[in-house]
Amino acid sequence: MSPPNATAQWPRRNGVTRRPLWWLLAFSCLVKLVYVFAFTDYPHYLFSDFGGYWERAMQRYQGVDRDQFQWAVWPPMAHIFLSWLFHVIDALGLRHWRLETVLTVNILLSTAGVACLYSITRRLTSSRRAALVVATVYAFWYPLVYFNAFVMSEHPATAALLFALWLLVRFPGYPAPLLLAGGVLGVAVGMRPAFGLMALPCGLFVLLGGPFAKVSVKHAAAFSIGFVVVIAAIAAEVNRISNGQLLGLSANGGVNFYFAQCRTREVVSSHAGATYWLIPPATADRLENGRIVVKRPFHDQAFFSDLGWQCVRAQPDLWWRNFLKLHDLFLGPLFPAAYSAIGFRELLPVFQWAALVVACTAPLGFVAARHARRRRIAALLGGVVAVAFATQYAFNAEHRYLYPVFGLLLALVAWSVVWVYRAWPKTRVALLAYGAVVGTLGVVVGAHAVWQRVKTPERIEAQWHHAQAPFSESQPAIEGQFGVDTLRFPPGRTLRHPAHGDIEGMPAMRDVAIRFTTCLDVATAGRFEFIVVSGDGFELRIDERFVAARRQEHPYRATHATAYLGAGRHRYSLLYHQATDALGVTAIWRRAPEEGGLMPAVGLRDVGDSGDGVRFLPPGECGVTRQGG
Repeated sequence: MSPPNATAQWPRRNGVTRRPLWWLLAFSCLVKLVYVFAFTDYPHYLFSDFGGYWERAMQRYQGVDRDQFQWAVWPPMAHIFLSWLFHVIDALGLRHWRLETVLTVNILLSTAGVACLYSITRRLTSSRRAALVVATVYAFWYPLVYFNAFVMSEHPATAALLFALWLLVRFPGYPAPLLLAGGVLGVAVGMRPAFGLMALPCGLFVLLGGPFAKVSVKHAAAFSIGFVVVIAAIAAEVNRISNGQLLGLSANGGVNFYFAQCRTREVVSSHAGATYWLIPPATADRLENGRIVVKRPFHDQAFFSDLGWQCVRAQPDLWWRNFLKLHDLFLGPLFPAAYSAIGFRELLPVFQWAALVVACTAPLGFVAARHARRRRIAALLGGVVAVAFATQYAFNAEHRYLYPVFGLLLALVAWSVVWVYRAWPKTRVALLAYGAVVGTLGVVVGAHAVWQRVKTPERIEAQWHHAQAPFSESQPAIEGQFGVDTLRFPPGRTLRHPAHGDIEGMPAMRDVAIRFTTCLDVATAGRFEFIVVSGDGFELRIDERFVAARRQEHPYRATHATAYLGAGRHRYSLLYHQATDALGVTAIWRRAPEEGGLMPAVGLRDVGDSGDGVRFLPPGECGVTRQGG
């Protein structure tokens, strides 16, 4: 039996109204096929996690399902799905084109997601035109096209998430589709356990009657049964292949929480004769954040979770730092990064900023909600996006993790714009107020960036010159100088500071020596740890006393040293030499921690950042220095 008013709520559409969608799906699918197979080096993209998915799927395909490699680190459901796909591929006689077939399946899943998003937006906005615009933007969004060249768990997980949401909004009053929706969402969560909290807004939507505003325990029970049964089946399989060692969907929830709160660069786990290395993309370039080596398995989630909470307690400002991780979600590095893919360098920054604009526009829904229909569907999509962002707050936030819910953001923006337009006389004041707030924030952020570039702080002074032998007694004349507030220059083709941009007069070059000097004003004596991350050579002195050095060319790496500093002012001098390859150097300090600690990144500060009883002053204010030791 149909739910009340179902026929009136969801009018049927004929084939003519669907025709633009079919053309969009066909053309976008063709574009993705051409891009992946003609404009990427996809045979060489089976590295890191992506190669791991492939190897584990091959291992299971060959009948090995209880090896630690199957379950000890990554959620197993994704490679289990891939191993099933291998059987289908071989049955079709496509064994020699296994990778190509898998990538084609990626594209088909992506195309199906476009169709689901179109239908969701159509029902949300009551506008076929708005739905077609959203589907078109989503279909050709560059990062989503680019991702199809990789073997990733996001492909089946995102398609399953969008399909489950489509079932919820398309059949809100039918128990059987709701049962299926719960099961499909369970599959998405099995692939990506970080999706788990999304069941909460979905369950509330069903319980409260979807768009019909009628509480229905029966419908909520149908959805919940589908979800719980699938999750229980996946958990049972994970428990089986781990020989009872693992309860739940994956082994890495605890270590992911540890990474997010402690910001450690690398964890090496040795257990039962196996060794695993984990480096999250968010801190892959932060060599100064250190590594820990533990004789604990990653599925000892209580151990890693406890370490994470220790880091929370040791960093009173962590709540704000976790909020700032949203920067990485929009503008941070993208993993996987294949610079050989056509358009990656040129298009990715454009789409990163465009994604930020979309996210900033989505709150227009609060302006439109009072006058708009379909508020319950908007609340469902907004709830899914909100819990996804909340998960990023507690765990690692990486640019890739934005895209499973990016289509929902587009749909919410379309709903907001449509209803602001339809109720313009009633919404224009609120809209102008919202625009004024966002515009003011944008001006403030932009002005601050300009101020940082123009009004360069002088806490760290730098002088540079060309030199093939920078550590000899005789030095050439200084060729240029500049000032910055922190000593952080990530490796690149130019000497680039995160806040000040490219240093003028410092193009990419060979055999350049730069001496950085500043003054440490120490309130309380103690032992301090100094870290220098660089390629090629450096020499660090404090009060002209040698602390650490690497005088030969070497790969980009971190060097640690400790020194005792008495109360008073001390001259910090770092001579950095770049011989070949990329320019880049970063210097870090902190009060020396206890030996053997499992929180190597806690308390780290850039040279130039004051705190913990230490101020940084321009080197001219050091005066008479007081020797440490």
